[in-house]
Amino acid sequence: MNKNKTRWQICLALAILLTLLTLSPVVLTLGTYQPTIGGIPYTLWSSILTTAGLVGLTFFGSKYLLGAENHEDL
Repeated sequence: MNKNKTRWQICLALAILLTLLTLSPVVLTLGTYQPTIGGIPYTLWSSILTTAGLVGLTFFGSKYLLGAENHEDL
């Protein structure tokens, strides 16, 4: 298996996992805003961190995608 293909699949799996985590009760707690971190509710902080993770995965995924000679390499 191609090294770029493996890296691409790992990035894709992590992106799907982060998306599912964001929509799960771990992050979305109905009717509560506690605990707060620095005066900002937990849900907002976790959403910011999830977004940063997705941006990072997009960066690395595009780096490996652009390094491939054609899309069949992925």
